[in-house]
Amino acid sequence: MIEVLRETERKMQYQEYDLKAEQTIIDQEAQEIRVIPSREDSYERLLEEHNLPTDEQADVETIVLRKILRKQLHEAIRNLEEEEQY
Repeated sequence: MIEVLRETERKMQYQEYDLKAEQTIIDQEAQEIRVIPSREDSYERLLEEHNLPTDEQADVETIVLRKILRKQLHEAIRNLEEEEQY
């Protein structure tokens, strides 16, 4: 029981701190400082860094609905006779 509690506590620490915190590693022998960025990211930073479309540029619901409608239209056209398809 105690072992399970320790594992659970460590998992909580990992999720609450390790993933969210940036870590700095100082190597005194090589005289280097390495920064390991956090694994949790913000949407705003991703937008800035990767030029992702904003809500105004791409409405996901509209895009998905259009794709579904196109697929249904193509299926309906395939079910028609050749003359009706034209």
